[in-house]
Amino acid sequence: MKTVFGNPRKDMTVTHIPHERLELPNGLVLILHEDHRFPLACVNLWYGVGAKDETPGRTGFAHLFEHLMFMGTDRVPEGDFDAIMESGGGWNNATTSEDRTDYYDFGPAELLPTLLWLEADRLESLGRCIDQDKLDRQREVVRNERRQSYEMAPYGRAELILPEFLYPADHPYAHSVIGSHEDLEAATVEDVRDFFETWYTPANLALVVAGDFDRDETVARVDELFGNIESRPVPPRARRVPASLSRPRRLRVRDKVQHPRITLVWHTPALFEEGDAALDLASSILGGGRSSRLYQRLIQKEALATRVRAGQLSMQLTSLFEVEILCRPGADLKRVESIAREEIARFRNEGPDQDELLRQVATEEVRILSSLEPLLNRALRLNQYEASLGHPDGVEEDLDRYRKLSTADIQEATARWLGGDGEGCLVVQPEDSQGESRVFPATAPAVERRATVAPERPEVFRLGNGLTVTAFHRASAPMAQIILAVAPGAAADPPELCGRTALLAGMLDEGAPGMDAEALSQELERLGAQLRTGADQQRIQAGLSILPRNLGRGLALLHESVIQAPFLEKEWERVHRIHLESLAAESDDPGRVATRVAPHVYFGTDHPYGWASWGHPETMPRLTRDQIIARHAEVLAPSNMHVFVVSALEQEELRSLLDAAFGKLTNAAPPPSSPTIPAAREHRGEIYMVHHPDAVQTVIRAYMPAPPFQCEDRVHRLLLNGALGGSFTSRLNRNLREEKGWTYGIQSSLVLEKDCGYHVTATTVEGPHSAAAVQEILKEIQSLRDDGMTEDELAKAKQQRRASVVESLETSRGLLNTAASLERVGASYDTLEGDLRLMEALSLEEVNARAKEAFPLEKGMIVLVGDRESLSAQLAQAGLPAPRELTPLGDPLES
Repeated sequence: MKTVFGNPRKDMTVTHIPHERLELPNGLVLILHEDHRFPLACVNLWYGVGAKDETPGRTGFAHLFEHLMFMGTDRVPEGDFDAIMESGGGWNNATTSEDRTDYYDFGPAELLPTLLWLEADRLESLGRCIDQDKLDRQREVVRNERRQSYEMAPYGRAELILPEFLYPADHPYAHSVIGSHEDLEAATVEDVRDFFETWYTPANLALVVAGDFDRDETVARVDELFGNIESRPVPPRARRVPASLSRPRRLRVRDKVQHPRITLVWHTPALFEEGDAALDLASSILGGGRSSRLYQRLIQKEALATRVRAGQLSMQLTSLFEVEILCRPGADLKRVESIAREEIARFRNEGPDQDELLRQVATEEVRILSSLEPLLNRALRLNQYEASLGHPDGVEEDLDRYRKLSTADIQEATARWLGGDGEGCLVVQPEDSQGESRVFPATAPAVERRATVAPERPEVFRLGNGLTVTAFHRASAPMAQIILAVAPGAAADPPELCGRTALLAGMLDEGAPGMDAEALSQELERLGAQLRTGADQQRIQAGLSILPRNLGRGLALLHESVIQAPFLEKEWERVHRIHLESLAAESDDPGRVATRVAPHVYFGTDHPYGWASWGHPETMPRLTRDQIIARHAEVLAPSNMHVFVVSALEQEELRSLLDAAFGKLTNAAPPPSSPTIPAAREHRGEIYMVHHPDAVQTVIRAYMPAPPFQCEDRVHRLLLNGALGGSFTSRLNRNLREEKGWTYGIQSSLVLEKDCGYHVTATTVEGPHSAAAVQEILKEIQSLRDDGMTEDELAKAKQQRRASVVESLETSRGLLNTAASLERVGASYDTLEGDLRLMEALSLEEVNARAKEAFPLEKGMIVLVGDRESLSAQLAQAGLPAPRELTPLGDPLES
């Protein structure tokens, strides 16, 4: 093994990820990145094969093989890959793009030897272990993914059409990553084995190992596990063939949507080629946010659109520059196109001004630096730079390609690539309606669990006006993070004012004294800051991420935009209108319908949680700007607020900045208290149905009652849910996805709020299997109720819970979100460590003793969103209760 390139320094700077690059004799590239701050480790495996490498008639193979890679080997039978990993507190996932397939595993540091063994095992032996049954089941999972993500999703049809619309038939990018049903159905076992033998070889793999590990031990282990796997020659790579349109192309498609959508597309240079970075910034200036030109023209000034997005979609062979405009119902589409082209032409001719350039360079700097905090992201970046630049040390090079750009550079790139006749326009309009290797270890390494890390403790103090601050000191944080939480949330809105809090939160980033929304957005961009506002049933929340050097000004701006919000008339009219149009389009998406209807039915109309926090189509039109201003004056008071901060500042300096920003705020009047939250309405196993015509899939939501957060058996219930549907290898997912192939995925969650709780199971299944899926869900819940967990399930659930806590504290935003979530349910930060200690002490008997009350099936209910005729017939044939039909708003359907 030889060292080709490296920098083994352990001190990570803001723009450098310390690493060492090695190359094994069989061609495998190994990149090591040590970080001993948290007992975590991950591996990232980047195989140089994507949809561009597929042959005609075999589209979707790269993505299909991503699924097949989890189907087991002789040493790790089907299902054990995830089970072994999850039993050690780890998890994994994978993604496929046009250019690569990326697998990543994450978990406690002591699990790293197991992660490496599992990945080496499937690289060494998976191809010969694929059989017809495995292929058939994963093919159905992928086809369900296609249905759920594209065919049933609003505008999904257009996403499938776009590649063939833009590229010639023989271009590597001329088909979608998901592939066609016809090609997936035609796949044979021999086909997929050949695909594995061709592309899954050490010479086509870059392996990143990152986290808390011993360098010499890890290098020796990788050499033992991967070094003796025979490598095969990698086929020639697809060449960088610039694509272009010789003339303008136009296509109209119809979909089950309410808002027309216009997409303008140009072919542009490949990732990291000259012009790519300039077009990145051009896309942000044209359509990257509230201050962008297209947003200001089409949404603010002309009120013709509800959403505008522009982006440079950078890929290895060639890229695409897209402008996507979601139009208002009834908008003149020709006028929308004309205005968009007018603004693009002006930009092409004149370019950006200096302030636009500086703001977007700062925004890009924030995007790149923020991505370096999570360990998983650093591992991914190392592999991305290795693939794109030929070496992993690309952060500074990546940043410099933006920093060195001038306004002239951007104008020249735009004039070259967005001019001429090479434009595509896609308009979506609403419808009218073998043996083991001798040297490979036969079993996974034993996992020796370390002691659980103790969560770092914050400093909690109050400003002179009573405002509570929870502050965490992290010298290594690349960005300062702030959360300003205000109680109460949407649960305090009476039914006739449903949506009031959502609109209030939506107005908190729409201006500041002396600044409208555009000016505020521009100031945030100059500071390298991002402001996020939102609301749920319990809280209104504003989050600020900012470059540390600008924290003082950022806190002042947070005060100005949130506390001193001007509620400008023009911004109110736009925000209110966009909310209304979003609500009107909700019925296009069966998943959104289920998210509204299920709580409405479960809690009932007399319960605050029965009303969607984001509003109701009947109440939102009546809400006025004056009502929002009045509510703002009521709730924005120090006694109702809590500030959470992660920064590199010591408490004295931080307190001074916070006092300057928020210290003069006073309680003008007694603030409103949080509403009393009653129990949910009673249920007895009813099934409710919402008709979604011709649906090929059915959305399922199953609810059961649960106690509030401060219940004595909270930890027991969380562990039990882990076995039911809390992980990939849980009972529900193994049954409905892995064994039956009816769904792309299913999960269950235990939601414990301050005053009440509930348990929800959520999935989307193939339409013909809807009733059978309901039966299987009920069967799995009943089985866990009756028989409890196994020892293995409990050990896995504990390890997963332990690992998830550590993972939640790794990044600054994760740390703040964890602290804010505990405060919102009335729990102290010490609860985290207390729950871990209790979990370690719980026996199988103690946990299983709570199983029956943890899953009160007899008090639950189910909501189905799908085709009425199919669902009614299936439920009747299965002997399940006849469904009660509801409208897409959750009201009983009047006959």
